[in-house]
Amino acid sequence: MDGKIIGGTALTIYGLKDILPELYRDLLQPGARKMGSALEEIIGYGTNILSFYGEKQRILIQARLNQYAQKLESIPDGNIAKVPPEIGIPIFQRLSYYVSNEELADLFLELLTRASSLDACALAQPSFISIIERLSIDEAKILKYIADNNMMNIYFSIVIAQSMGDHLRLTPPLTGIEKKLSLVIPENINVYFDNLISLRIIENAITPLYREMDDYRKIEELYGGEDSFKLKYKDLPKVIEHQADIRIMRGSYRVTSMGLKFIECCMGKKMDGEYNTWGNSPM
Repeated sequence: MDGKIIGGTALTIYGLKDILPELYRDLLQPGARKMGSALEEIIGYGTNILSFYGEKQRILIQARLNQYAQKLESIPDGNIAKVPPEIGIPIFQRLSYYVSNEELADLFLELLTRASSLDACALAQPSFISIIERLSIDEAKILKYIADNNMMNIYFSIVIAQSMGDHLRLTPPLTGIEKKLSLVIPENINVYFDNLISLRIIENAITPLYREMDDYRKIEELYGGEDSFKLKYKDLPKVIEHQADIRIMRGSYRVTSMGLKFIECCMGKKMDGEYNTWGNSPM
């Protein structure tokens, strides 16, 4: 065994020999050495779990750990942190059943990588594990879209029927995001946003800015635009009964401070835009 691999790190990687032989054969690679150091405190538990897996599951787990080792290569040798058991052990458990789910497994691996770096381990919160567990594949895609586009605010329009100061909602919030992504169940888009709100990743920030009207118009055009809304809903019994006008109410969601930390930790994206959640309503 290479003299560079010593002490607990050596035993950590050696513990993988019978469980993941392909990974063990790569132990002289920098990423594998760093993985041995990072997982030193939890590898015994991990190898116990792996010993019960079938061949196919071991191959998939090995692929995930190889990805993890590759991520560690970007961390300088002196900056490797030992992953605390309260983060490492639950992630090992969950990789066993999220292993073939790319979107969610990637979130767990990013969290594990942050916990393995002295420079980033403060970002890695155990609570993020339960957040990932409560995300669907589609919600992970939505968060990635928000992060990739640095969307501190997510604008939405709601079609309403308005009469004598009262109004009736005719549509849920329309963000247009389900029109831009390949979602498994696009019709659940508003359920997804409700869940992201319940997880405190985003919050409702009703008041829009007048200068963002172009953004609202673009969203509305994805659904046919204001004129099409009037044609679609003008003959509804309640609209006729109350002689209501078809109008559009506009608002926004925004990413919370915890949402920003979750995205930075589990998606590797540091969002640095400005919030646009003050000002007069354009209506």
